[in-house]
Amino acid sequence: MVAFVRSALLVAIASAHSIAFADSVKEISQEIQANGWFQSCSRALPRLAKLGEPSRQSGDWKSHVLTKAGCLSELRRDAEAVAYLERSYPKGDFDSDALEFLATSNIRLGNYEDAAKHLEAALAGGAKKTRIPEIHSKLALAYVQVAVKQSFAARSRSDFLEKAERSLRTAIDLSDTPSPSLYTQLGQVETIKGDFDAAERSLNTAQTVNDSYKWEKPGLRPVIESEILMAKSQLKMVTGDSVGAEGLAQQAVKSAPTENLKIVLEAIKSSPEVKAEASSKSTMAKSAKASILAQPYIPLDEEL
Repeated sequence: MVAFVRSALLVAIASAHSIAFADSVKEISQEIQANGWFQSCSRALPRLAKLGEPSRQSGDWKSHVLTKAGCLSELRRDAEAVAYLERSYPKGDFDSDALEFLATSNIRLGNYEDAAKHLEAALAGGAKKTRIPEIHSKLALAYVQVAVKQSFAARSRSDFLEKAERSLRTAIDLSDTPSPSLYTQLGQVETIKGDFDAAERSLNTAQTVNDSYKWEKPGLRPVIESEILMAKSQLKMVTGDSVGAEGLAQQAVKSAPTENLKIVLEAIKSSPEVKAEASSKSTMAKSAKASILAQPYIPLDEEL
């Protein structure tokens, strides 16, 4: 009898220990917050699957849905992420967080009009104050791509570029310490618009800000520096300074701290479409494909 009681007690203790250390949506979410989506998602998805999706009435439901959608997106499964979010919100009653996830995946899929609508809805629907600058930055990217890729009249194209510029200026104004990436993006939009003096000022500001910006990860400074140099190269190219453009492009590739970034920048540098369009006199054509190549992917870890 004593042995049975002891055995039962040990089972109970083991069970309690297992419950205390069982996986939870909160723990998975905290791990992603601590380590980033890039490092966490390959482990997080199977853990979420093992947990099973909670009911919508559960306090864990939203966290589960957004974590799963984010990880699908992080693992380049954006079409699945969009389908999953739309299935999870069958009435289309997306909150601002879900709208931003939807928009990010749609940008990656090239669905820029849908992305813009989702981001506009997120801003109108009470997005968190801390997210507003980033939402405006993504919205500007979507507007630019809509202008570049669609067969609009010149006036309509101009309207979308104006919207992109306004979004970026809003992001800068609403940021306590604007990121150099915002100024770089603004310079790219101004380049496409043909406002070359303004573009040069914005890119110079980006470089100055990057020199003193307090990045959480110091290794990001050379990443942004190489992107600024490539944006400056594009500006030189479209203004006819091919020698200056080549020199800056070489600097950008050389200074890129990762092989993946070197590959992307080399693709931009070597693109015959960019060079051919730069030689034309059409303001919209000058930097269209350069803009697309300059924004090949949006990481969920925005500091990467």
